[in-house]
Amino acid sequence: EETLRQQETLFRRLVESSSAFVFVYQESRLRYMNSAGGVMLGYNQVELANTDLFDLVHPNFREQVQEQIQLRLQERPAPPQYEMKVLHKDGSERWMLFTGSRIELEGNPALLGVAFDISEQKNAREVRAKLQQELFQSQKQQALGRLAGNIAQHCNNLLTPILGFTELTLEDLPPES
Repeated sequence: EETLRQQETLFRRLVESSSAFVFVYQESRLRYMNSAGGVMLGYNQVELANTDLFDLVHPNFREQVQEQIQLRLQERPAPPQYEMKVLHKDGSERWMLFTGSRIELEGNPALLGVAFDISEQKNAREVRAKLQQELFQSQKQQALGRLAGNIAQHCNNLLTPILGFTELTLEDLPPES
């Protein structure tokens, strides 16, 4: 019993000191969550315990999350992890990377989940993609500018002799012509 208590204390400290959001979801409620989840979402643990999980999920991802939960609870094949948006208490959106597995809690199926806030990485990827698009656009404009410059130079090369011969021809004509 002492060994079991020590292991329980060790695992509780491990979970509570983790920067990952560790939670147990059962029957539409968060049955357990560590403090990291509250920090990530802007809620205290009491508020989270009284909140339906789907109220925290961005509306565009609710169907996907429901499907992922059902796959895991039914022990059917599911992707090991998935990304989704959640809603912070202040209304802002955060990207989270979730993983979960089925467990038994008090004789009923539950979901043990771990989530990481990947908002900064996602935002950095989006910024990088936008910068790459802008660079590509700039390169296209630069190439178009060079093409226009070359065309103008070729036209000038053709017009110079035409204009020169026209002036010489005009000099040979009488003034009243």
